Formats: sequence, C-alpha cells, structure tokens
Amino acid sequence: MQTETVLNRCVICEKLNADGLEIMGKWICVSCETDMVKRNVDDVQYWYYVMKLRQLLNQS
Repeated sequence: MQTETVLNRCVICEKLNADGLEIMGKWICVSCETDMVKRNVDDVQYWYYVMKLRQLLNQS
C-alpha cells in the first residue's frame, strides 16, 4: 500500500510543501516557520512575516 504525500501551499512563500503547520486553516511551511522564529524585531524580514500573519488573521 502506497502512502500519498499531500502538498499544501504556504501562505507566506506560496510554495508547495508537505512539511509545516496549519494555523487557522492556513498552511505555513517549515522553512518559513523556522526563518520566522529566528528573526529579530529589528529585521525587515520580521515585519514582512508580521504583515503576512495579520493578513491571515483578517481573512478569518
């Protein structure tokens, strides 16, 4: 019996990936999750993630 790999589209990078987490019905890939948690608030990329997560909250 074969196991099917399900690919989900990340709401941050929009790439298809099988590994990650679901938040409020939306998918965040493990790559974005890992990068997000190691960013400092002084980093521009941190605020990009904040903006994307706020958009996710507003869609609910």
